[in-house]
Amino acid sequence: MARFSAPRGPWLGDVLALCVAGPVLAFAEEIGWRGHLQPRLAFLGERAAMLAVGVVWIGWHLPYIVFTPYHHGGGNRVVVLTLFSGCVIALSFLIGRLRTMSASVWPAVLAHFAHNATFAASIVVVPDRPVVVDEYLSGDSGLFVLVGTAAGAAGLGVGRARAGRRSSRGSARG
Repeated sequence: MARFSAPRGPWLGDVLALCVAGPVLAFAEEIGWRGHLQPRLAFLGERAAMLAVGVVWIGWHLPYIVFTPYHHGGGNRVVVLTLFSGCVIALSFLIGRLRTMSASVWPAVLAHFAHNATFAASIVVVPDRPVVVDEYLSGDSGLFVLVGTAAGAAGLGVGRARAGRRSSRGSARG
């Protein structure tokens, strides 16, 4: 069971570093993923482009996850990497749709930073979580996040498809 306790260690410095580095890193990644790569893969079709961006995004993070103890260090490596990959693919569709719908990279940057900041802040607030909670269920790529992100991406996709059908019916009438 998770316990709420006062943060230990240099938490204030960590929070300040997150506030400065977090937006910069999210901006840098999203300029690459959604600003550069996704539009250049548009010839594949929207879904295939988002999937390809997600696969590249997973590859980008793999060395950090596999070769260091700092990111997803607990839990069974196969389970952690499977959940992480699923979450990144779901996020790729969610953030990719935000990019496509807005024709701007800024919603993608904000969504990416919000995702990262939420889970970085939760480490400060609830530092003593068991591995099953932190890695498998509610961590930044846990099962709950995977399901919620996939549902959000699907909801945006369905809403966009419905809006497209309504506008094509309207233009056929007019």
